[in-house]
Amino acid sequence: MKEESRAAAESPPLMRHRPMMTADDAEMLAVQALAFIASDADQLTRFASLTGLDAGDIQTSARQPGFLAGVLAHLLQDEEALLAFAAAARIKPVTVPLAFRVIPGGDPMLEINMDAFR
Repeated sequence: MKEESRAAAESPPLMRHRPMMTADDAEMLAVQALAFIASDADQLTRFASLTGLDAGDIQTSARQPGFLAGVLAHLLQDEEALLAFAAAARIKPVTVPLAFRVIPGGDPMLEINMDAFR
């Protein structure tokens, strides 16, 4: 057996890692979340009330740094909305806090209770 083949046979199996979410991925998810919120009058009213924005200001504010992080933070504070968005977007609910960790203006140190998402 060649040395290269022996080394390959003796090396541990490669670990498979999930692809890392990028800031761009997180921003795209937040835009989807904003569209989800805007599509539901009750959600939009609640979001506008909590942010102090009126519906007309949201489009302009969406271009401001940190706004999209605020959209994800809103979902993280409302489990019902988070689960509804995840179902509509066909993602696992844990994707939202993972995105919040990497989105500009988010919290890279956010602790995620994985048991809550099982």
